[in-house]
Amino acid sequence: MTQQQLVAPCGMNCALCQAYQGKGLACHGCGHGGERKACQNCSIQKCENKKTFCFECTQYPCKRLKALDKRYRTKYHMSMLENLALIQANGLDE
Repeated sequence: MTQQQLVAPCGMNCALCQAYQGKGLACHGCGHGGERKACQNCSIQKCENKKTFCFECTQYPCKRLKALDKRYRTKYHMSMLENLALIQANGLDE
């Protein structure tokens, strides 16, 4: 599994996702197609402008991503927008 496959377009590390960690069902990460139902229903995955990373889109940050970021900041104390800014500035390996 490459890093690219484990980082979703929204900037989330799939290895930290409950769907990825789920028992009994294999998931290879959003960057590999996101086989899980939760991934397939994700508005970011279904985006008609989908890019490798959301920051590559002309509509970045869109309403969907801002809402997701707000939810994750509140619930998990992490920011998709901060993750994406770090990836954009430093590359995925950093």
